[in-house]
Amino acid sequence: MRPGLIVLASALLLAGAAGCKDEMKEMSEYPFFIKVADERWEIARKSLKSDKPNVSYVAVLATDLDEIRGRLEATYDKPNKDQAVAKVAEIGKAFRADLAKLVDMRYGKVVLLKGVTAEDVAKTVEKTYKTYLEFRAMIQLD
Repeated sequence: MRPGLIVLASALLLAGAAGCKDEMKEMSEYPFFIKVADERWEIARKSLKSDKPNVSYVAVLATDLDEIRGRLEATYDKPNKDQAVAKVAEIGKAFRADLAKLVDMRYGKVVLLKGVTAEDVAKTVEKTYKTYLEFRAMIQLD
C-alpha cells in the first residue's frame, strides 16, 4: 500500500472511531435508556392487550427500570436528580414486588404462577406504567 493511502486510511479509521466514541457516550447516558424504555413500554402494553400476550416483556421492563436508575445516578445533572432517582427506584421495587406475586422470573424465563393469567400481568403493567408516566414527567431529555 502506498504511504499516502496508509495515512488516509489511518485518518478515516480515527475519524470513525471518534464517531463511535460519541455514539457510545450517548448510549451510556440517561436519555438513551429512557427513550428505549418508552418504546419497550409501548411494545409490552400492546402485546399484553393482544390475543397472544407475551408476559416475558415484564422482565425487560423491570431491568429497564434498574438501568434507568443507574444512568440517572451517573449522568442526570438536573436539580431534581435525587427525587427522580428515588421515584424510579420506588417504581422498580414496587413493580418487582407485584410481579413476584404473578410470575416466576428465575432461570431466564418468565412463567405465570399457578392461577395467574396474562390479563393479571397486564393489569400490573398498566398500573406501573401510570407511575412510570409520573416519573417521565419529572425528567428532561436533553
